[in-house]
Amino acid sequence: MRVERDGATGCYVQAGALIDAGLRLSDIAPRNRTAVLARYPRGPGFKAELAAMIRNEAHAVPGGRFALLARMGFPLLVRVAPLRD
Repeated sequence: MRVERDGATGCYVQAGALIDAGLRLSDIAPRNRTAVLARYPRGPGFKAELAAMIRNEAHAVPGGRFALLARMGFPLLVRVAPLRD
């Protein structure tokens, strides 16, 4: 992802998705992670729902980015991510 090609929003969305998968957590200060999760708690079943959304999008658009992510195991990364569900 590059800002020049994908725009700032695309880069932020990708960074957020990587965090949902448990990657790049070290880029966020623990105090900030705690504050954000306290202000915007994840609902029960968040990880399973997000993984299902990724698989559904992959099925709907077989040649898209989510199809590639699904083939590479991203839904599993989401489900086993260290952030609470």
